[in-house]
Amino acid sequence: MASQLKSIKERKATLSNEAESIQPRKEELLGQVAELERKAHEARKQADETERQYEYLQVEAAEVAEVDPIHVGLPWAGIRTILE
Repeated sequence: MASQLKSIKERKATLSNEAESIQPRKEELLGQVAELERKAHEARKQADETERQYEYLQVEAAEVAEVDPIHVGLPWAGIRTILE
C-alpha cells in the first residue's frame, strides 16, 4: 500500500512538473489565437468594405450606362458579366 501511495505521489509530481512546463507554450498559443482572430476580424471588415464599394460601383455604372447605352452600356454589360 505504501509503495502504491509513493508511486501515486511521484506520478502527481511528474504531472505537475509537466503542467508547469507547458504553461508558457499554452500562453504563447493563446496569444497566437488572439492575433489570428484580430487578423480575421480585420479581413472581414476589408471584405465588407470591398463588397460595399463594388455594389456602389455597380449602381453608379448602371446609371451611366442608361444615359449612354452605346458607348458605356455595352462595355459595362461585358464587365458586369465578368464580375458576376
